[in-house]
Amino acid sequence: MPTNNVLYNGRLFTVIFQYDNGFCEIRDTANKFKVALVHSSQLTTLTAPPN
Repeated sequence: MPTNNVLYNGRLFTVIFQYDNGFCEIRDTANKFKVALVHSSQLTTLTAPPN
């Protein structure tokens, strides 16, 4: 899975792992020691603008 940046509670996170049941482990980009387990429905995926 490619590295994805997502928004969660207004903060920028990186997806570490996505489980088959829809949950994701995400890491705060500002604090690499802050990891959360959240459902993918709570995340907003950020995409790069097309070139």
